[in-house]
Amino acid sequence: SSCPAGTFNDTLTNNCTDCPLHSWSSAGSTVITNCSCNTGFVGADGTICAACSADTYKNFSGSGTCLNCPTGSISPAGSTAVEACICRAGYTGPDGGPCSACGMGTYKSVNG
Repeated sequence: SSCPAGTFNDTLTNNCTDCPLHSWSSAGSTVITNCSCNTGFVGADGTICAACSADTYKNFSGSGTCLNCPTGSISPAGSTAVEACICRAGYTGPDGGPCSACGMGTYKSVNG
């Protein structure tokens, strides 16, 4: 029978086995490399995926790389959208950028 989503058919045991940590597969997957990293996580197909580092994001699943936040913005590890990138102190702009330095004679002491 077909294995459910999030698992693959382990041919050694002929059992449905969970995908590695922070990865997912579609129903009916037959090999571990059908398991690909979730959004916000990075790694090769079939391996344990690691959270994207701080100041990056990944808004798609699969083996692609994490993308840098726009200049002047920061994000927590494991971010899944550019909107998670918020302007750092001293910069202003919408979530997801672009962020620009505060004008002369003005300041912003907090992130966001």
